[in-house]
Amino acid sequence: MDDWTSSMLWATTGFLLLIVLRVYRSVLDDIPSVHPATPRIFYRILQGLIVIIALSSALLSSPLPKDSTWSPANLSTVCIAVWWAWMLWISSRLEQQDNNRLTTVGLTTVIAGYMTAIAWEQLPAPLKFVLWFRELPAEFQSLTAIVVGIVSALIVHQIVLPITNRLTGKTETDLDDTLLELVRWPISVSIALIGVGHAINSSLLSNFWVTGFHGISLSLLIGMWTHVALRSSSILLEYMLESTNHWLVVNERTLPIFHLLLRIAIVTMSVYLLLLAWDIDVMLWITSAGVIGIAVAYASQDTLASLFAGVAILSDAPYKLHDYLVLDDQTRGRVTHIGFRSTRLLTTENIEVIIPNSIMANAQIINMSGGETSRARIEITAGVAYGSDVEQIRSLLLDIANKLDNVILDKPQLQPVAHFTSMGASSLDFTLRLWIEHPERLLKIQDQANTLIYTTFTELGIEIPYTKQDVYLYSMDTPNG
Repeated sequence: MDDWTSSMLWATTGFLLLIVLRVYRSVLDDIPSVHPATPRIFYRILQGLIVIIALSSALLSSPLPKDSTWSPANLSTVCIAVWWAWMLWISSRLEQQDNNRLTTVGLTTVIAGYMTAIAWEQLPAPLKFVLWFRELPAEFQSLTAIVVGIVSALIVHQIVLPITNRLTGKTETDLDDTLLELVRWPISVSIALIGVGHAINSSLLSNFWVTGFHGISLSLLIGMWTHVALRSSSILLEYMLESTNHWLVVNERTLPIFHLLLRIAIVTMSVYLLLLAWDIDVMLWITSAGVIGIAVAYASQDTLASLFAGVAILSDAPYKLHDYLVLDDQTRGRVTHIGFRSTRLLTTENIEVIIPNSIMANAQIINMSGGETSRARIEITAGVAYGSDVEQIRSLLLDIANKLDNVILDKPQLQPVAHFTSMGASSLDFTLRLWIEHPERLLKIQDQANTLIYTTFTELGIEIPYTKQDVYLYSMDTPNG
């Protein structure tokens, strides 16, 4: 462009950027800081950076004579020096708790030096950097790539990510803060390795060393990002589990399924990328894995049956953690773990029973904690002799229920009830129904109830009948009659 058109465009661009910065100044004001003036100082630093870039670019694009005292290079150097001194003064006002002063001063010095080198045509402008870089000798390309990669990594690690972390600290959730802290080092190392990798490509090293470095660096990156992916998947699943109103598909019973599937997918993708990083034939490994998979599946049918049964149990949810179960073989206990291969029950004798899921899937299970609550109902039978006072027996049974431990008495719909159920062959049969909070205490409460019923009836002289049989003996020689 001729005349002052290019300079005017740079000045206009700088002016528009200052307007945008002013519009978003509230974002900087929300940065948490120890000193209240810190957000305003950051605003002045960004404002000065925009001004010096626009002003220096406008001067260098102007048609001023280059061999005079007022040449674009001289004017631009004076403006950069003034800006650098002003930045040092502003940086000195920052609180040490809010900012690393050495990092700010170093970054300001690097920017000032780079802009001065551009003014004196010792380094190219950012838009021409790629063309300039390709014209350098191979050894200088390698050195420049290493320096740019390391400096970029330091800028991202020490400035960009901490500022981003301060902004995410204003959000309502801690999820973004946790994820940002998790990826901080992998991002910085990845940027540095990209620069070093480009330097290796531009070097005079043999293919053996270039391939070896790329394999090692890519393996390191894959390992770091695999760790990040595994940690992030667990954190996201836990967050989705807590936000049940928004993520209904992820709940306590389906969490292990999603956790296992994500781990399998991440590890599989990582292994695939590692094979590609070392130029290993992936198709050969896939074919071998298919043959080995068939052999393993045939040899471990029982394990696979338990595995698929575990998936069915976790998805269908006939029981869940902490439920109290009674199996068809009268094994009873509280569920302490539901895995893909087995389910663990803790019995009332504090013995852990490990049952394969293939058995649990086909067993008849009584879930004492099923339904909307985890309460259990107990039915205790008692028989008295004919001629006993029915109302007295009913009243005694209710009094005994009020003396038992762990019986629910404060809910009208769950109050103990005594029923006269039948007139048996030798007794009047009663049933005492009551509710308890903890199903695993069922046997203990039954023992306590039967003991109180027996002692109370005995003290009051209430007969507890038992089956009687009369046996008549006749001689074979004696006629009947």
